[in-house]
Amino acid sequence: MRMIWVLFAKEVKSLFSSWVAYAVLIAFTLLGGINYYNTLRMFEILTRYAKTIEEGAKTQDWNLVEQLIIPLYSTIFVLLFIIVPAITMRLFAEEKKQRTEELLLTSPIRVVEIVLAKYLAAVSLVLVMLIPAAIFPAVTLYYGQPTPDWGPMVTGYVALYFLGFSLAAVGVFASSVTENQIVAFIVAVALEMLLFLVTQATIAFDIVHIGNLTINLGGFLRAFSITEHFDPMLNGLLKLSDVFYFASLIFFWLWASTQSVQSTRWG
Repeated sequence: MRMIWVLFAKEVKSLFSSWVAYAVLIAFTLLGGINYYNTLRMFEILTRYAKTIEEGAKTQDWNLVEQLIIPLYSTIFVLLFIIVPAITMRLFAEEKKQRTEELLLTSPIRVVEIVLAKYLAAVSLVLVMLIPAAIFPAVTLYYGQPTPDWGPMVTGYVALYFLGFSLAAVGVFASSVTENQIVAFIVAVALEMLLFLVTQATIAFDIVHIGNLTINLGGFLRAFSITEHFDPMLNGLLKLSDVFYFASLIFFWLWASTQSVQSTRWG
């Protein structure tokens, strides 16, 4: 455990000594802020031109969540698919390129400790990156009249962390299979898109009949869809099955990363 934290401190120092970390933090905060402002302006226009003031007052609580917070979180959802791979692309790829990976792998350190240290470093940056995003629901809760339902705001915000941590695990694996950072970025995005496109497959495939056998293929594929587990939390539902899904994603991709690095060690 001590070695993990030693390596973690080294990776965090390396991340925050790079311009990439600050570019990512600035870009994410700026894009999130612009989107919130634009969405807020649109909400103001819709409220102003509501059919009647009374009707607008009755639906304002619903509108704040449905028309302001959920679109904001959905935009952050998309941003994470692009920004997290930018965070993780250099973790192993940079080591391979500079030939420092050989020194690391020949040291008396377990591969799983190396993988966990790099993953935790990436997660720490994701954690810092998402903190400013809490400002948007906080402002909405403070100024929203009547007070909007805070449940979806909290569970949706938690869902962003689950998503960010899961995508970081995917990115660690992508970085472990190549020495080119751009290739690592592309591989990570491609793997993430597979998790996203499963949702489209559930629409195309539903109940499949093979002879006398009936298979709920859509339901089976739905279990692997990242949006199917993200959206309930976006709507205020925090289910154990969704938490288990994201935990399983993290475990699987970290295991895959360990196997990838292990094969390099003995290759």
